[in-house]
Amino acid sequence: MSLILFKEVLRKKDILGMGLLIIGAVYLATKGEIADIFFKESFIGSLLIIAAAFFWSVDTVLSKFLSNKRDLIWIAGLKSSIGGIFLLITTVFLGISLKTPWEMLPLLLFVAIFSIGSSFILIYFAIRELGSTRVGAIFPLSSLFGAIFAFIILGEPLTAIELLFGLLMLLGVFILYWNPKKMS
Repeated sequence: MSLILFKEVLRKKDILGMGLLIIGAVYLATKGEIADIFFKESFIGSLLIIAAAFFWSVDTVLSKFLSNKRDLIWIAGLKSSIGGIFLLITTVFLGISLKTPWEMLPLLLFVAIFSIGSSFILIYFAIRELGSTRVGAIFPLSSLFGAIFAFIILGEPLTAIELLFGLLMLLGVFILYWNPKKMS
């Protein structure tokens, strides 16, 4: 989409780098059981993740317009506020309880401010600097960071093969940024 809308250039090496990132992300997201995405009890969950990734990519491309025209902090705050209002209305409409244990509030605030807020602001600066195609290509690294933090914080297993696919993703990023002309 961004190739058409913004005339961003994609070279053969970029396609290779993006391919390695996607292969690594798919492996990490499925723990190597790619057939399970559509053929087991995780089918609905897989469809939800695919839909979320689709909407995130649309957001990334359309945010290119916003990142060039306004203050990025203001845009991140406005989008977060509008999204929060939409989620609140959806929650009430679906009859989901808004009760939250008091002991969860510090963690909830930390995630909202640090993780979500920082993510929005940083992604807009990245889109402005790199373009939406590269940002969209590199964003699958979130699955690598998710696997690492799940290992560190939650004690979930992290196998050697997952680390190998994580390194494959990092190789993809290296290929995206490798410029042989600057090395000579």
